[in-house]
Amino acid sequence: MLVDPVDLSLVHVVHVEQGWDQAGQLIVFVFATDTWTGELTNTEPDKHLAARWVAVSRLPEPAFPTTMQALAAYRNAGPSFSHYGWPATAE
Repeated sequence: MLVDPVDLSLVHVVHVEQGWDQAGQLIVFVFATDTWTGELTNTEPDKHLAARWVAVSRLPEPAFPTTMQALAAYRNAGPSFSHYGWPATAE
């Protein structure tokens, strides 16, 4: 599947304290588009079991918490930035 960069909208960013592989911090950039060409393919089979289209109401489980966090913020017009895994701080 190919998406022209001009058709992408940055919708959420998550600063993650520790990735699933325990290799340290990472930043997840989440984009939305409704324009693409080609077929959806799993280009990282060593990291993902499959790539497939699913209804937002029927997401596969388990799902990465950061994915669910970003999707919830996007669907609910919430903040465009969040943290995951960091200790809560007093304000």
